[in-house]
Amino acid sequence: MFYRTIRKSFVLALIFLLVSSANVFATPLFPGWQEPSVKSTEIIGNRLDMTSPTTGTFHYKLFDVNNKDITSEFPVSDLFIEAKISKNGWDNGGGESAAASLDPRTGTCTLTYDFSESDKYISISLTPRYSSGDSKALIIGNSDAENLKKVDEIHFLSDSLTKTGPNTSTFKYEIINFINDITQKIPASQIEAFSSVDSSITLDPSTGTGTITFKTANTNQLIRTTLRDKLTGITAVLNTLGLNPVPDPVPSSTLGSTSATNPASATDPASVIDTASTTDPA
Repeated sequence: MFYRTIRKSFVLALIFLLVSSANVFATPLFPGWQEPSVKSTEIIGNRLDMTSPTTGTFHYKLFDVNNKDITSEFPVSDLFIEAKISKNGWDNGGGESAAASLDPRTGTCTLTYDFSESDKYISISLTPRYSSGDSKALIIGNSDAENLKKVDEIHFLSDSLTKTGPNTSTFKYEIINFINDITQKIPASQIEAFSSVDSSITLDPSTGTGTITFKTANTNQLIRTTLRDKLTGITAVLNTLGLNPVPDPVPSSTLGSTSATNPASATDPASVIDTASTTDPA
């Protein structure tokens, strides 16, 4: 009994020393136990980049004990990934898992899942065999149902209008989300379009073309064309003097003489309209 107690105490003391040793994990505890080849894992960025309504990608890196990038050298079979989709906004309800496909050559992971408007983020754990991994919650910021159609920018693609008929002109425009041209995906009804002169504007998303139909013959004035997304308030403005770009400001001493000889060059729309109405009764 005495020897059995001594033996148990010795085993407990040995385990304590092993656990307390600073170098206990420097060598394998058991013969044949493979030493970790990955020291650290990094999930890059904070966003899952959607490549379609059902697929998204993120990038990762693996580093050895010397902080050398060994992403392309580490076998996919020894890399474990778990991707849980959030549900009901930002609530961490533990949604369903997404299927993962890894490309070690580029350090890219592609997740496949039927993303919906309620999917706000995805919780990812990336763990190499025999070592600890990295975990991160990535924002699902570009799904087709949500942010793929979220307007971040609106641009006019030229600084002038193109005359196409006696009372019509056109312009080209572009709508951007945070990475892509989404002009064709945004219906014309979502974009408020108006001009400072008496006119109407129609938009053709399939070609990114806007057509202005003037209800007045006096188009030789400052025209302010505005496009505004009704959902986000993102706005773009194009100022033209008639169909031409607005010229650079000129000194006030020359502005008066220029306006007198050529009303179309005035920068004050009201003065242009008044002058035009006196010289052209129509």
